[in-house]
Amino acid sequence: MPIDVSRSINMKDANGGVSMLTGLIKDVPLFCGAARTWTNLFVAPDIDAGFDLLLGRPWAHGNAVSIVERGSATFIVF
Repeated sequence: MPIDVSRSINMKDANGGVSMLTGLIKDVPLFCGAARTWTNLFVAPDIDAGFDLLLGRPWAHGNAVSIVERGSATFIVF
């Protein structure tokens, strides 16, 4: 999928740090079990963030997704 490098933005993290996201990949299909959703992905440089993909509020809201905490587990509910 092509990366549009003209669409870079700054992302502020939970600790107040700022990272430059270097491009955008549009209309990417995401699968979670049988559920298929679509999103736009911003690309980050190779950083040690502790995760490979961060799905934010626009994705969750646009796909009617809830995040549920139960004991020691976190669930995504469609």
